[in-house]
Amino acid sequence: MRKRRAIIFDDDRIILKLLNDFLSYKGYEVICFAKPVVCPVYLHDGDRCPNTPCADIMLTDFKMPGMTGIELLKQQKEKGCRLDMRNKAIMSGFMNGAETHIPELGCAYFKKPFLLSELDAWIRECEERTPLSVPVGAQRKERREPVHIPVACFLPLRSEQFSGVVTNVSSSGFCLTTDQALSENDFLTLNADLPVSCCQAAVRWIRQLDNMSYMAGCFCC
Repeated sequence: MRKRRAIIFDDDRIILKLLNDFLSYKGYEVICFAKPVVCPVYLHDGDRCPNTPCADIMLTDFKMPGMTGIELLKQQKEKGCRLDMRNKAIMSGFMNGAETHIPELGCAYFKKPFLLSELDAWIRECEERTPLSVPVGAQRKERREPVHIPVACFLPLRSEQFSGVVTNVSSSGFCLTTDQALSENDFLTLNADLPVSCCQAAVRWIRQLDNMSYMAGCFCC
């Protein structure tokens, strides 16, 4: 029988540790992030979610670097996230009226500071909706750290230069958003100060975001 899984987003390290310890004590596998990551489990952030949910419950702080908790859950919904929205919760001490958008999302809301007994009651409701017979996706082998790094790129085979923004990185690659129409297996060089050593990369997958922009998953060579 599998363990239940919880995913937590909060840039407050104290709260992150408190929730990690609390859920670990309850027997959960806990995956913690100090920054929002739209797809925290599956490898390709540019892909739509598979049929298997990533976790049993998810908690996110409202105010985080890069995006709010509401924006995070909305982006997950757009990607087809399979985790029941009722099993997701936003936490915040002050939202300046943004909490009015929570009912339309359908997630739970906990106003900080909240009692662990309140959280525990919600967790029990979530567990009733997600029996252990329902599998969760396998966690990807390496995590991608969210970043926002402008880069200058060059396609040697086409002798074309273009610019883009690296939105996340891992030890083996990165995701790149650009208005350049790339193709799978394109080889590119880039001039940027990335957290990982990578000046040459190959495009593994490409997804069109709108009429003028694309997201590419790149593997460092």
